Amino acid sequence: MSRQNDHQWPDGIRVSFNFPGGTCCRVERIDDKRFRCRPYASRSGCQWFHFCARVEGLPAGEQITLDLRWPSKLTAEDLPSADQETLERETQYDSFAKVLPHTCLLGDDMRTFRPAENVELTGDQTVTVPISGTGGDIYLATQMPYTAARHAELLADAETTEPGCVKQIGLSQAGLPVAAVVLESDAGADAPTVYIQAYQHITEFSGPLVVDAMVRHLLDGAPGRELRRNLAFHFVPAVDVDAVYYGPALLLDPRPVEDLRSKNPNRDWKDRTWPEVRAVQDFLRQQAGSGRSYVAGLDLHNGWHMAHDSGGAYTVGADESDGAGAVERQKEFVDHMYARTDHEKPGNYWWHSTGGSSFKAFFIDLAGTPLAHTVEFSRHMWWNREKREYEPYAPHHPQQFARQAAEALVEFFT
Repeated sequence: MSRQNDHQWPDGIRVSFNFPGGTCCRVERIDDKRFRCRPYASRSGCQWFHFCARVEGLPAGEQITLDLRWPSKLTAEDLPSADQETLERETQYDSFAKVLPHTCLLGDDMRTFRPAENVELTGDQTVTVPISGTGGDIYLATQMPYTAARHAELLADAETTEPGCVKQIGLSQAGLPVAAVVLESDAGADAPTVYIQAYQHITEFSGPLVVDAMVRHLLDGAPGRELRRNLAFHFVPAVDVDAVYYGPALLLDPRPVEDLRSKNPNRDWKDRTWPEVRAVQDFLRQQAGSGRSYVAGLDLHNGWHMAHDSGGAYTVGADESDGAGAVERQKEFVDHMYARTDHEKPGNYWWHSTGGSSFKAFFIDLAGTPLAHTVEFSRHMWWNREKREYEPYAPHHPQQFARQAAEALVEFFT
């Protein structure tokens, strides 16, 4: 990618997006202490969530302000051929700009972030972010990213710790390997197994962050072995591995009708047009066919609706595939998880029907259990059980949930 859109003044301070995970944007230097960035967005401001840029050359102790101009909301006239679900999401939801003061993060690399302070939102969907120099590069992100380097590191570390646990289960649209991490139980092949997958949708980063942390927790010596004494765990950390590798630039695709990416992968579990979906299905069918007993399937996402609503939830019921008595069993499981994890307010269920086209419906049919859930994590506020209230999203939340959830799953099923 060309660096022609980076603006450099004689003092050497500049804003760049030319790095893995960066977001293409128009950069303007307003004066010696102020920059303005406008993301190149192909979607409405209420369905555009991720911005990440790097401030370079800012001396330690000096401060600049970065104005981030969020994409505008679209109208029905902008989307004449959209289906009803897409139309509602793109036009009726709140602009994500409303919560940016609570989600902007600063970091010295693409792994460790801290909440930005004194972020303000103006009436024209612009947030102003004060940035103080550290003497090195500073990254600004509107949510905690998950990069290709981090994904590759997880698979390498898992294989080193437990040789043979990483399985290539297929190839992506771009020919990249779709990987599963198979962590078996000490009880052997007959042990009940929980399946967890993440990242069907680009920029829904909480899912792979949770999976990354949970895999590492389960591989962490004696404590991890104890959790796996009677329960096995299977993971696909990133279903859309192309989106991890190529990053947010994939969102700039004009998405012609014949393009495979024009179809939501989580509405493709009947049609199987995505090779990534086929890879996961074939892996799970092979496992189930060999006698594997899957007791739960969790599909991790990020939710968004309105600024006053967290967007976090577990799906419950709503499809015929759930079966008789399914809702009661599902609520029992969800209530158990809510009581033991800092994630979402207890009792928050999402009744959402996809006509049997989602992962949830596929897994119920495959495994014969009603315990298949789409799990939504909030992009801007998570439930704190001790305080019994929401708190702004912070970088520690996915890792904290991963540890809590692993232990809660073991308690429920063993």
